[in-house]
Amino acid sequence: MTRPVGGSESPGPEPRLWAIVLAGGDGRRLRSLVRVVHGDDRPKQFSSPDEGETLLHRTLRRLRPMVPPERTILVTRRDHDRYVREALAGQSPVRVFAQPEDRGTAAAILWPAQWIAAMDPGAVVAVIPSDHFVENDGAFVDHVRGVVAALSGDQRTILFGARAMSADSGYGWIELAQPTHDLEADLFGVRAFIEKPAPPRAEECFTRGDLWNTMVAVAGASALTDLVRDALPGLGTTFGEIARLADGSSEPVERAFAACPTADFSRQVLEASPDRLLVSRLPSLSWADWGTPERVLRSLTGAGITPRWANELALASVGSGSPGRP
Repeated sequence: MTRPVGGSESPGPEPRLWAIVLAGGDGRRLRSLVRVVHGDDRPKQFSSPDEGETLLHRTLRRLRPMVPPERTILVTRRDHDRYVREALAGQSPVRVFAQPEDRGTAAAILWPAQWIAAMDPGAVVAVIPSDHFVENDGAFVDHVRGVVAALSGDQRTILFGARAMSADSGYGWIELAQPTHDLEADLFGVRAFIEKPAPPRAEECFTRGDLWNTMVAVAGASALTDLVRDALPGLGTTFGEIARLADGSSEPVERAFAACPTADFSRQVLEASPDRLLVSRLPSLSWADWGTPERVLRSLTGAGITPRWANELALASVGSGSPGRP
């Protein structure tokens, strides 16, 4: 269902820029930490590992300076509704697209992207996962704004790559091609994607200067829709009938999700279309996908924060028979 949820306006929106915030996953890899912090199995985007804001709150706050709430689409799942309402109570109103079921990130992006393209032809879309740690929100927003300004009608999708801090084999990596000079931004072509390589290959990526794939992307709404449909024709056909529908409980939307294959945006769309992509290297700021307790702890300790759960998590891991990995 799409509905405004929350309260006040945000300042200084970027014209014609929309945001798709991905918040429909379960976060199974972070579940041990979520249990220690919250005592339940809530999806990680509704958790607060630093015992402050939830990851979703942090993501929406980061977007507020450049995208107004009425052009922010939060993609969730219908069975997460109680967490969504709790998380957005008192927040700026956003549109909520509640998927009937999880069919992967490709469907989660295509559904709102084609709706935006139908409602606001010529719009630009920023795709933002909801479980990232960003050390400097202001620098991140300024960088994204600069890339959006450079895009200006270009039909390619621009990914954002983070400077690798280690040879982490749990990340997807982007091998850069030559820089491009046809847009007013520091952009590179894509030579290859290396998804979660074995440790020796990750060392090669790190040594070569490859970037971590953040899954943050900007593109024209129509270009983004075409990118997904061309890579996954079956998904495009299935979702064609719901281009102007935003209610996840409507029969056509339920039918589309029931019929469509599960597909991953990074593996099955981006990796299949390197010639239609450019990469922007984020400035020197600390970025991490908070997909595991180890990454969360590493980010927080790097920021000078020692969470109370660090020892509790290690004890819980030992008690469950799993090796403690602080």
